[in-house]
Amino acid sequence: MDVQALAFCLLMAKDGYISEENIQNLIDQLNDIRLSLSLYVIDAKEINLNICFNKNARYFICNKNGRFVFASQNAMDSVFLALNWYDELKKIQCDLLSVNEEFLRRYCRTSGYQKKENELCVSLSSCRNERFIYCLGNGIIDHPILEDKEIHALVCDTYNIPPEVSRNGHQAINTFLKNLKSGHQKYYHARGMVVGCAGAGKTTLLEMMKSQNIPDVTDETRSIQVHENMFCIDNEKIYVCHSSESVNGDGVGKNNSYKGSSEQTISLLDFAGKCGYHNSYPTYFSQRSFFILVIDLTKSLDSVVEDKGSVGTSFEQWTYKEFIVFWIQSIHTYSSERAPVILIWTHADKVENAEDEMSKSFEKLNETLRNEDPTLSQHLHKSMCFWIGIPRKSTKGVVRKGHDSNRENIEKIKESIMTVSKNLEHWGKELPISWAVMERHIKEARKSQKLLFEEDLWKLNETTFPDFQIKEKSVLDEILKFLHEVGEILFLPESGRKGFVVLDIQWFVDAFKYIITDLRHANSDLEEYIKSHEDFKMFIENGELSYHLLIKIWGSFEGKDFLKFYDDLVNYMEGLGMMTNTAVLRKDIHVRASFGMCKCWYVPSMNRRIFNYDDFKSYSAASSILCFKFKFLPNIIFHKLIASCMEAEWKILSDSQHKCLYQTVAVFYRSDCFVFVGISKNRIEVQIRNLEEPATRKQRSDIRTELQKQLRRITKNFHTDLTFNITYKCSNTKICNPRCTGADMLPNDIPRYRILCTLCPVPMKHYISKSDLSWKCESVSFYKLKSFI
Repeated sequence: MDVQALAFCLLMAKDGYISEENIQNLIDQLNDIRLSLSLYVIDAKEINLNICFNKNARYFICNKNGRFVFASQNAMDSVFLALNWYDELKKIQCDLLSVNEEFLRRYCRTSGYQKKENELCVSLSSCRNERFIYCLGNGIIDHPILEDKEIHALVCDTYNIPPEVSRNGHQAINTFLKNLKSGHQKYYHARGMVVGCAGAGKTTLLEMMKSQNIPDVTDETRSIQVHENMFCIDNEKIYVCHSSESVNGDGVGKNNSYKGSSEQTISLLDFAGKCGYHNSYPTYFSQRSFFILVIDLTKSLDSVVEDKGSVGTSFEQWTYKEFIVFWIQSIHTYSSERAPVILIWTHADKVENAEDEMSKSFEKLNETLRNEDPTLSQHLHKSMCFWIGIPRKSTKGVVRKGHDSNRENIEKIKESIMTVSKNLEHWGKELPISWAVMERHIKEARKSQKLLFEEDLWKLNETTFPDFQIKEKSVLDEILKFLHEVGEILFLPESGRKGFVVLDIQWFVDAFKYIITDLRHANSDLEEYIKSHEDFKMFIENGELSYHLLIKIWGSFEGKDFLKFYDDLVNYMEGLGMMTNTAVLRKDIHVRASFGMCKCWYVPSMNRRIFNYDDFKSYSAASSILCFKFKFLPNIIFHKLIASCMEAEWKILSDSQHKCLYQTVAVFYRSDCFVFVGISKNRIEVQIRNLEEPATRKQRSDIRTELQKQLRRITKNFHTDLTFNITYKCSNTKICNPRCTGADMLPNDIPRYRILCTLCPVPMKHYISKSDLSWKCESVSFYKLKSFI
């Protein structure tokens, strides 16, 4: 018999050896394989193992008490390599359950696995993937096929592994499962975000859910109001919690046993509808949240939202329909592509046939979303649509007609909140006891502290009974990321302050609600000595925030300890791109000399200066306009890009009076060029406008490359892929012209050396050459060839 056949049997032997006892079964399996390859069958009775192996393979296979095994791992690899037909293994239809586990682990790979150079392995056909995974069992956790994206997702789903763990690779998954084996506890907490335009009745809705009574007066919400543990679930019913603290105790009890909490809670965040706050909201959106979108049923979707704070911003003259699409796009981008959205139409008591009007509004909204992006409509479901009235009390304090009809709908909304929460991916997820103990440490710390650093949490971990301790600091990161996603803390390592953990979210919100703010609210709430200061006037005009003004604002809040954590709060917001340290000498004539050298930040969302195209007419040597076109472009992307340019030492064009920083445009001096960077709907537009000589192809190419790298770095931190295409506008058009829809943008790749401009009106039609339009530096010979042709 061919020794290769026996060596193959040994490679795949389930017991890991060949002996007189199992030779018959192995030969039977081998014959099945040989028949599938049209080879003759072998008779086991004709085989003498001692003669065959001792004579022909004594350097690779040894005899241990009558069992023939591989002499070493290298010997096994050598035999595998020596079988010159091993590439055909994927064609063999053998039962994987009968194969040696070491063979499966060491040599078998799935069809989607990318083989490494010189790697000894064989790829199985895709139809055998599931069988292969089943045979590996728990051994798959540290198997190389986890690099196959499809298998990785399947394994994480099978073992219920949080993405905060799975994205850290094989070792993190392995550690999580080992911790899970030592004890686990189910996790029950959900967080909802209540969003919508100002005046829709979001805060009133929450008050009605709490008490079923109409509140006398509800002040406009400032930034965000956090309702921690607003609801709890018990025996499949939802109740209003009367305390934000946990009602069921947990902790380490007698005999070092852990008593976990089984409480099921839901928190809600009420977002202010004024557009001045919108740019801060992405900080709080997470992939594990659900959303409640509140819509005023009395407002036409095509009517313009009345918001004086939107003047001079990118939200100016937006319709209700545009804002609703904006909220859904924000949810899709910042949270999750599958995040559930409950729709609630308010003020239904002011319209006839509220049910019919709601249905019409839903269909129109659904059609709008499908036209914008078909994937957006998957957030909406007719079963999660509700309406309520908001009747006002009479002067005698009696609720007017219509209030009783709300009670049933309010209960339906609460039941929907309960159902949506229980359907979230993390609800009821089994977490290791060590995770639950760390969560408990954080809850206890929140009672007396606003924030903690990771080293503080690690010290708390070291005081825990050894069986419940976290053994690796990387696991602590995973726990904090998970608790951030479910809404218990704020922890954003990408912000640049990796060890910074916000325990009290409302405290953090309050710190910045007058930094990124609605001007009307700031003017009514801040002390007069702050509003009258020249630094405040500068801040609300052009977004320049002085150290002196920041200290005054934070110092006016007694008992908040903002100044105590000044460095940490500022660094956190800088890391998020909400504000940028300009590190420049203040020369404004209105600022007193004593404050001339103080630190200053640029807060892009607070800049109200309007860009006037006519102010730059003398910059007449204009390039084409480079456009980075997104499917959806959040303002924060533009703000972060401007901040990144400033941090990369792009020089801001300025004079003794002003810096050329505007609400929608920033003007820089870079590579001996004046570079205009602006935002217009779903596009970031860039143009070079010099005083005399136009920019060279190399200058355009260098600037494009820099900005492209910055945008790729900024957008990679989003859970969804924020891709963009490159298009152009000709030099005769205006940068950031809101009347330009982008439908006729000039393409990045022009097949000919010149094209007819599609943007300019008929009387101004002209040809534009590829060399003048493109910001990509082509070789000189290419242009010579095109010119010749």
